[in-house]
Amino acid sequence: MKNIFINNKSFAIPSKWNELTKKQLLYFSFLLSQKFTKEEIVVLLTMFFSKYGVRKTSKIEPLIFKELEKHFNFIFEIKLTVNLLPKIRIRFKRFYGPTQALSNMTFEQFFVFSESYFDNFTKTGSQYSLDLLIASLYTRQQYKFEPLQVEQNAKVLKHLSEKEKYAILIFYQGNRNFIAKQFNKLFSSGDTDSKKEYDFLGLVELLNNKDVSKNNQIKNTNIYEIFTYLTNLKSK
Repeated sequence: MKNIFINNKSFAIPSKWNELTKKQLLYFSFLLSQKFTKEEIVVLLTMFFSKYGVRKTSKIEPLIFKELEKHFNFIFEIKLTVNLLPKIRIRFKRFYGPTQALSNMTFEQFFVFSESYFDNFTKTGSQYSLDLLIASLYTRQQYKFEPLQVEQNAKVLKHLSEKEKYAILIFYQGNRNFIAKQFNKLFSSGDTDSKKEYDFLGLVELLNNKDVSKNNQIKNTNIYEIFTYLTNLKSK
């Protein structure tokens, strides 16, 4: 956190994504889901963190907003890896989300489900795809992904508020960016979209060494183990 001074009054703002509180993340997700300009977002964030009302904010010199802009620049490069919505209770049902940096996700859960729905959402803006993405991340049993329950769970999770959905989307995007940076030899473009050079079945064949009895074990393997193995393989 860092302190900002305006008109002899100070207020604290986060300096990076992982310093956000749940309340702040939900506000950020609301702003990023709307079609605000960068300048409008800076004004709204100043109001939010400083407790200035509309009238008081209008009296702030434009140059101060220019100065503030650099302090809020971090939000335009999503790096959130901490899950601030680890548990969701909706329609009398409880759901459990991924741990920090998606560290508990399986190979199948990531490649077959969440990435497919994320890709479709970014291309089409389909809210159903966003609901399915969230249902592929959040499970009824903690740390246990159930592929056959994804569509059923999506019917419940679709009732989350828009800002909650976008907060989860931001969390997922932040972790995709983190994974791309951690495994930069594998994702050389700096974006996990470069994983498309691999298809799921092709990777299973690569990993099972022609032993199909290993397929279920591979599908349930942690993604970090898979990415580490693929990175080492690519380095040879």
